[in-house]
Amino acid sequence: MINLENNSELNTWLSWLESGGVYRSSNGVFYLYKLFENSDKNVENSIVYMTFYDSDPVLSKLKFFAKFNDSDFKLILSKLKKHLDFKEEQNDLHIPFSKLSNSDFEFSYKEITSKIYREEIEKAVPIVCINSDHNFSKTDLLKILTNLTSASNNLYPYGFWTKEFGIIGCTPEILFTKTENQLVSIALAGTLPKNQMQDRPSLLKDPKELREHEIVVQDIIDRFSKYGTPQVEKTKIVELPNLFHLATKISVTSNVEPIEIMKYLHPTGALGVIPRNFGLRWLKDLPFQSERGIFGAPIMFSHPDFGYNCLVAIRNLIWTERKLKIHAGCGLVKASIFENEFKELKAKIESIKSMLGINRL
Repeated sequence: MINLENNSELNTWLSWLESGGVYRSSNGVFYLYKLFENSDKNVENSIVYMTFYDSDPVLSKLKFFAKFNDSDFKLILSKLKKHLDFKEEQNDLHIPFSKLSNSDFEFSYKEITSKIYREEIEKAVPIVCINSDHNFSKTDLLKILTNLTSASNNLYPYGFWTKEFGIIGCTPEILFTKTENQLVSIALAGTLPKNQMQDRPSLLKDPKELREHEIVVQDIIDRFSKYGTPQVEKTKIVELPNLFHLATKISVTSNVEPIEIMKYLHPTGALGVIPRNFGLRWLKDLPFQSERGIFGAPIMFSHPDFGYNCLVAIRNLIWTERKLKIHAGCGLVKASIFENEFKELKAKIESIKSMLGINRL
C-alpha cells in the first residue's frame, strides 16, 4: 500500500493527479496511467483516443503504472484527500449547471427527422449539453473517482486528464475489445428510463427501440464482415442504475491492429449517422453538434491483463480550465417522438450526475 510520507511515492501520486488516467476492467480492477514525458510510440500499456469528427487517433503520453482492486484504490484516494487537507467526509459535489433547454434540440430534431422522412438517412444521433463555470479542482476529481469505485458492474469507469483538459465518466458502451485474435463489440442502443417503465412497453417489445438497436447491430456486423464471419448473440436488456438499454454481443476472429479497428468502427450507428456514407459534415452544423470534441469518440486502454479495451466516451464530465460540460445524445429514427426523446436526454443527464455524485440529493 502507498506511503505518502515517502517523498518519491508522494510525488508519483501528485503527478498522477496532474496528468493521469484510470480504467476499471470487467473484473473490477482499476488500472492507473500516468504521464511519462519520454513515452515511446508503442500503443501497449497506454491510452489512445480520438475526437468525434477526427479520424486520426492520438497516442497519449499516459502509460500504465499501477493496478488495484476497488477497496485498495478507494483507500488510496482517501489518503490523497487527507494529504490535500480535504476535511469533508461527503463525496458529493455541488456544481451549478445550466438548465437543459429543448429549443436547440427541437431544431436538430426537426432537421434530422425531415431527412429521415425524405429517406436520405435512417438514423442520426444529436446531442445536447449543459455547462458550468465551476473551477474543477483535484479534490473534485478525487470525489468523483471515489464515487466511481461503487459503480455498477455493467458500467466501465474511465477517464484521463492533464492540467488543461480532462474527462471522467462511467460508460456502458464498448466499441470493441481485442485479445490476441478475438475481436468483440457490444451494440448498445435503445433506452428506457426507469421512471418511464409504467408508461412504455418493455424494450424487447418496443418497435421504435428495437429498430434503433437493430440499425446499430447491422452496422457493426457490416463492419466486422470485412474481417471474417461475425457471430451474433441474442439481444439482452442491460440494467443500469437509472436506465435500461438493449445490448447485443458481436464477435469475429481477426488479427487487425487495434488502432485500425478504432478508425474503421467509429462512429457506429449508436452515436453517428446511418447510412455512414451520408457523412457527418451536415450534422456538425446543427446546434451543439460541433462541440462534441471527445464526447462519443473512442478511448482505448491497453494492458497485458485484458489486451485492448476501447470504450465509447459517453456518460461523462468533460472539463477545461474555464468550462465543465455534461453531454447526452439520443438516437432518432422514423418512429421517434420528440417528447420521449427529450425525456430520454434529461434522464441520461440526471443519471450522469448521479453516478458522478454531482448535485446528488
